[in-house]
Formats: sequence, C-alpha cells, structure tokens
Amino acid sequence: MFLIITLIPWISGCGSGNDGKAPQRPLPDFSELEASSLVYLEKSLKDDPDNALAWFRKGRILERIDTAKAIKAFEKAVELDNSDTESWLSLARVSMESDTALSRNALEQAGKLGTNAPEFWQLKAEFALADGDRAGAEAYLDRMAGANVAPFRTEALKARLLLGQGDTLAAEMGFRKSFGLKPTAPVFESLYALLLETGKGELAANLSKKAESLLGENLYRRHLADAWLSANQPDSAKAVYRSAYLADTLNAFALKGLARTEIEKAVYDSALFYAARAIDLDSLDLQARLLVAEAYRKKYWYNASFREYTTILKIDSANAEAKRELPLLIEKIEYWQKRKAAQQSKTTE
Repeated sequence: MFLIITLIPWISGCGSGNDGKAPQRPLPDFSELEASSLVYLEKSLKDDPDNALAWFRKGRILERIDTAKAIKAFEKAVELDNSDTESWLSLARVSMESDTALSRNALEQAGKLGTNAPEFWQLKAEFALADGDRAGAEAYLDRMAGANVAPFRTEALKARLLLGQGDTLAAEMGFRKSFGLKPTAPVFESLYALLLETGKGELAANLSKKAESLLGENLYRRHLADAWLSANQPDSAKAVYRSAYLADTLNAFALKGLARTEIEKAVYDSALFYAARAIDLDSLDLQARLLVAEAYRKKYWYNASFREYTTILKIDSANAEAKRELPLLIEKIEYWQKRKAAQQSKTTE
C-alpha cells in the first residue's frame, strides 16, 4: 500500500529550554513583543542598521506574525553576521515551506559552522524524508535523539518515517505515543488521517473527542462526524450534525451533514429539505447542490436531478460527479420518455 505523506511542519520555533530544546538567546515575553518590541527594534535599527542581533530578534517576533518579513529579517541577520548558527537555523526553519532552496542553503551553512543543535538534525531529517532518503532520515533522527529534544517531537518524526516505509501499525503507535506525551494539532491530524485510511473510524471518533480543546467546536464536530461515517455509523454522525443544527439552524455544516445522513437512510424528502436550506445560505455551494441532485436521482426524479447537475456544471464546468452522472441520467430520461410514448400509443389504438 502506498501512502501519500503531507509534510507537516513539526518544528514550531527555537523556543527556550522548557520543552527540552537547546537554550536560545533570551527574548522578552512574546505578548509584550507583539505590543511594543517591534516598534522599539525598528527604532534601534534606524539608529544602528548593522545590528545583527536586533535583526535576529526582529525575525523571531515576525515569524509569529509575517513569515515573509521574518525571512527577510533573518537574511539580514546572517548577512551581517554569517557565523551565527541560530540565525541560519531560524532562516532554514521559517523558509522551509515557502522557499526550499533557501532553507536547504541556510541549513548547509549552519552545518558548516559545526552546529550540533537538536533543531539542525530535526530539519535534516525533515528534508531527508521529503527526498525519500529513509536511511538518511533514520541517521539524523538517531543524532537528534541523543540531543536534548522534547520526546513528543522525536516520536512524531519517527512515526512519520515509519509511515513513509509503509508500516502503518508502528506509525499509529508512534503517533499515539507522541499525542500521549503532548497533544498537538499536527500529530492529531496525522493520526486521525491514518486511522481513517486504515478503516478505524471508531478509533478516529474516540481520538476526536480527546482533541476537542485542540480543534475548537466546529472543527471538532466535523472530524467526529466524518469519523462516524467512516465507521459506517450514520446514526452517530447524525447525532453530531443534529447537535450542531440545534445550536444553530443556519449552520451549513450541520444542514449538509443531515442531508447526507438522510440520503444514506433513503429519507430523500428530508435530505432535500436540509440541502435546500444550505443552498439558500449560499447558492454556489456545490456540495449542497450535489446532495440535492443525488437525492432527486435516488428518488427517481430524473428530470429534477438533471436540472441540478446542469446548474452545477454552470458553476463548475469540471465537476467530476456532474459530468459522470449527466450522461446516465440522459439515458434514463430517454428510456422513460420512449416507454411513456409507447404506452400512450397503445392507449390511442
């Protein structure tokens, strides 16, 4: 079985030593920085534009606010002081998703300076995974494991490595261990997706319940309902949608979810009611229109279904479901038209 791995940025910044990572230059509290430190740093840099430490600190603040500006700040810091491994590592981390070439180069420069920081090996492992170099990733993870790294991070990275090798059971155990050590949204998403992909919808639902505080109410309900549907438990999914609907009768997620579960139970009139209300909220909602078209089709109202799929293609000419179903509907409509004409012909004879 081949699995597509979406690279998730496990690295969330250099930080201080409170999560097991290497100590960094002391920085003021970020809550205060967001309010006043940027202004102070800008003033300092106007007076002393060649202050590499000020550029580094500016980048550390900006990476929470504006990644592109943070990259520029770190680039300026290494331009002024190319012997500072922290600035190189920060540049590599922040640019990893937006500019791979820049990130790789920054990481190479940090390596040339002889750094043994845990984050260096963590980033090296990330790139090795991205390049398909499993053996290299393992070696880097071994180097990282010997450093002062938060265990939940190493467990998550090892799980991703195992997932890339196709060992889904071991990967699941690794993600579970990481989530047990410290529940984080990225690890939850990876474990949740793996459970759904391996047909463990009920376990995914139980995991979603544990992650409610991480996800927020709406995302929690969405994950929980999807998990119950994956577990082939539409009644449990419907209970989630129903709860959301009772809290807000104009909740599009709840309306479309109820429509979907009603279709699964062949209660098509009820499905049409909910889906139509979702369309009232947004006439361009393709998901809601597809539900209407499907309900009409399964109700054998072929002409109404044909009109809905036609409308969908006007909104999205490449919609795969509409393009697939329309020719089949045309055949059915023509069949019934011919049958009706034949019956009328017999009646008039």
